This record gives sequence, C-alpha cells and structure tokens, in this order.
Amino acid sequence: MADIYTKMTPVLDGISAVYTHLKNNSFTASKTDLEFTVAFKNTRKFLGLSEGQTALFCCIFSCYMGNGEKPVCIGELSQATDTNALRFLEFRDDFDALEEKGFITSDKNEERGSRARCYSIPEEVTEALLKGDASLIMKGLRAKDLDLIYPEDISEKELFYADTIREDIRSLFGYFEQEQFGAIQERLAAKGMGRGVCVMLHGDSGTGKTETVYQLARRTGRAVYHVDIGSVESQWIGATGQNLSELFRKYKRICARANARGENIPIMLFNEADALFGKRIEHVTQGPETEINHINSILLDCMEKQQGILIATTNLPGALDTAFERRFLFKIKFEKPDLEMKKKIWQSKAGWLEDRTVAHLAESYALSGGEIDNVVRKAEMHEILTGSRSSVTEIEDFCRKEKLEGSRRNRIGFGC
Repeated sequence: MADIYTKMTPVLDGISAVYTHLKNNSFTASKTDLEFTVAFKNTRKFLGLSEGQTALFCCIFSCYMGNGEKPVCIGELSQATDTNALRFLEFRDDFDALEEKGFITSDKNEERGSRARCYSIPEEVTEALLKGDASLIMKGLRAKDLDLIYPEDISEKELFYADTIREDIRSLFGYFEQEQFGAIQERLAAKGMGRGVCVMLHGDSGTGKTETVYQLARRTGRAVYHVDIGSVESQWIGATGQNLSELFRKYKRICARANARGENIPIMLFNEADALFGKRIEHVTQGPETEINHINSILLDCMEKQQGILIATTNLPGALDTAFERRFLFKIKFEKPDLEMKKKIWQSKAGWLEDRTVAHLAESYALSGGEIDNVVRKAEMHEILTGSRSSVTEIEDFCRKEKLEGSRRNRIGFGC
C-alpha cells in the first residue's frame, strides 16, 4: 500500500495538504494559507482529534507511507520536515494520546538506540482513511499490539482446582467481571484507596496458574498484556529500570485507550515473575547489587501506582522480596492435584479412556495437570502419525518419560 496516494480520498488529500504545508514551514502553521486552513479544519473534523494531534498524525502518516510503511522515529520525522527534533518532543502528550486512541502504535528499536521509539500506522486506520469513512474512526479502531492476546483468541479450557482455592478462584473471576470491577474501582477511589489490583498466583509448575489467567481474561472479556521479561532485562546499568518504567507507561496508555472505547481494560501478566521480583540486597552502596535494589524500588512504585489489573505467577515464591507481599492484594497457592483431581483431569483431556484405566493412571503417576496435558498431546500426535489410537502401554510410556529424572520417581504407592 506504499502508493496509497494513487487512491486519494478527500481525507487523504487533506492529510497530504496539511503535511506539505507543515514540511515547507518547519512544522508551523500559517493562517494566511487558505488551502492549508481549510484542509486542516476538514482533516481535524474527520479524525476527531485536537489541533496538535491532527498536525502530528498527518506528519507521522505521511512519513510512514513515504517510508514504505516502515516505522519512523522522531529523528526521521525531524529530517522529513526540516525541523529540530526538540520541536517534536514538545508534542509528547500528543504522541501518547494518538497511541491511546489507536491512531498509531509504537515500539522501541534497539538498532536506533535503546530509548528510540518508532511509530507505525495500524492497517485498520489506513483502511478507514482509504474508505473515507469517519464512522470507522469514531467507533475506535483497535490498534494491533503484538503484546496483547485478545479474549476471542483464547480457547476455552476446563480447569480443576483443589478445595482449598476453588472459592478464591471463583471470587477472582467475579471481581473482574466488568460490572463488578467498575464498582470496585469507584468504591476504592471514593475511599482514597488505590484503584489497581495486584494478584499473585504461586505454586508448583503445571498446576494451572498461567492458564487460569487466560481463562479469567476470556470469561471477563479482557485482553492479556503478556510481559516479555526478556525484553525488559538489560545488561546496561539503568536500562532495565527505564524499560520497566516504560512498560508500565505503555500499560497505562493501553488502559486509557480501552476506557476511551468503552472496552474492558486488559490484564497485565508477569509470567515466571521471580525473574524480576527478586530479593533486595541489604547494606550495599555500589556494584550490581545496587542495580537490583534500584529495579525493585521502581517495580514496587509502579505496582503501587498502576490502576489496572496486574497478575504475576511464580513457581518460586521464596525467591520474591517480602516487600512485594503487601502489593499483592490476593495471593493464591496452587498445589499438585490430588487423586480425585487427577482422575477428573484425565477424564477431561482423554475422554476415550475407560474409567479403570483413568484410575490406574491417576494412582500410578504423580503428574500435574500440565504434564497430563503433555501426555495427551503426545497421544494425539501418535494417532495422527500411525493412524491408530495409543494403547494404555504407550500412554504409560509417555507418562514415564514426562519427568526428566526418569520413571523411578514417577511411580507412587504405599511402598514409596
């Protein structure tokens, strides 16, 4: 769509005229230019933006399309308009507002510097401009964000919980239903309490912590903002803290955009959170340890101020700094399934098995729900490969091989 201007609509014509004027006048307006005034007024009305947002969008859109639909940074916007980059920094609030409303998306580009942000135009926005249909803009186009997993893309799964946490999980699902959550936030704000809610799900691997978050999102109509912890951590001193701060700023923008469109705010998910939420080191004044403490301070402050839903999961709760405990309003411990739970999981995932086989597998192999899922997946793959359903012997072989330490410790019984 690089030659988009060959399909010029009145709104594209207006964007082009506004950009041309701003480019020729070093990103300043001139009320004596009648063509520019008319184009700017019509474009602003179509987009439903403020003056600053309209000018900035016209510039980003034209540079993005002229760059072959490749992301553009402030430096490139500056060169394209022959304008000092500091001039664009005056529009920081407008950059954020355009992203909140879904007119642009942004990402960091490591090749252009650790702090350089590059801006793109979502395909939905381009299509709306091509069609000249303002109603598409007014409805709120959902910006595509690779970090977001949308509720309609999450498959429904049946989960089984121990009696000790079943009611806690049910309450959590209830709290985050939009009608309830809106009322909760209003009540908390009225009493001067923080509006954000932080949840910690901890326990053994494969017990359903992460899947619970996804099913919670699907049931309550929320996207999941799944944090890539690897992209946050950096070898450079101070960079991890900056990345964390930017991470929460982005989540704030995503929440604001959702609120503006009448959508449910997403869930911010830190999976394997112990990689970031580590223990502080006492009595240090320099070295790598001070950086760890600095990161913790930033993270604690961001958690305190965030106004959405943050959920962290970990297999190693003991590795977390105790200062984080107070920030988590709910702390739910997941445990390995007991015998009855294992039977239900086997029946749910492998319904073709006879009851006596289910009972045998549940009694003989100490597998978590995630591990049982792996076994069933291998059985499905085996059936596709061979054309025949896996025998009980083959399924038992899959069970024995599921544990890295071998089969000896998988077996349980009165003699173990």
